[in-house]
Amino acid sequence: MEPVIGFLENEEYTDDYDESKLPCSGLEYLRRVQQEATECPDVVVADIRNKKHSKQTVDIKTNNLPVPPGATPSYKWQMQQTADFADIRQKIARFQAKNKKTSNQCDVTLPNKNDEQQWRLFCLGRSYGCERNSTEIDSSESNSTIMDSQDGALPLSSILFRMNQVTVQQVLEYHVNWLEQETYSHVQGRWLYSLLACLEKPLLPETVSLLRTLARHCAQHRMKEVEKNSDDDELVVSLNLIITLVTRYFGQTDLADPG
Repeated sequence: MEPVIGFLENEEYTDDYDESKLPCSGLEYLRRVQQEATECPDVVVADIRNKKHSKQTVDIKTNNLPVPPGATPSYKWQMQQTADFADIRQKIARFQAKNKKTSNQCDVTLPNKNDEQQWRLFCLGRSYGCERNSTEIDSSESNSTIMDSQDGALPLSSILFRMNQVTVQQVLEYHVNWLEQETYSHVQGRWLYSLLACLEKPLLPETVSLLRTLARHCAQHRMKEVEKNSDDDELVVSLNLIITLVTRYFGQTDLADPG
């Protein structure tokens, strides 16, 4: 194999070069490098037969979610829900493309995206949020008002289509925080499903992390519902659905239920 730096053929340095001494010039240094390169074998085989490699040295932690017996959905059910969800997202995209002007028309004023308490009241109602001061509502807007009800506002398309991606991700983060603090409900399940349906790909790294946290919280609530022998089986089904969408549709398969 020919050295990369080529061969030095200067007779001035060939005759007087002493290999036992340190190089005294640039040419002597290059000659030393050339000589060492010619002494290297073309192929080197590493010997890894060592005791320290006989055992696994990396501790791999599994990311599987807690799976309550008899409460996890089948693989077929997960795939069917994923396909239905993908179809809904396509319909939403087509509708928004055809109705760019009319899709934003709504007689409800949305809270500021940075006001978590207002969104809590808006989505989940007074049973979950704190009572608002009546002065927070702009009385000058006669045809629009912030939703204020016991059960909160439904995630209607007229509301969702007014939310840009920044707002969708922010409100989704609020719901994940509330899920950690409160119990899970069908009201919150509807909002989570709707927000996920409006979440555009590709996902940002922080959004992926948020979805994984959502799946873990849902798995914990599912385990609690099973342990307390709740009569509301639909609540477990709703939690299974959110976990399935995060793991199967949004690609976090390491957290998926085995089915």
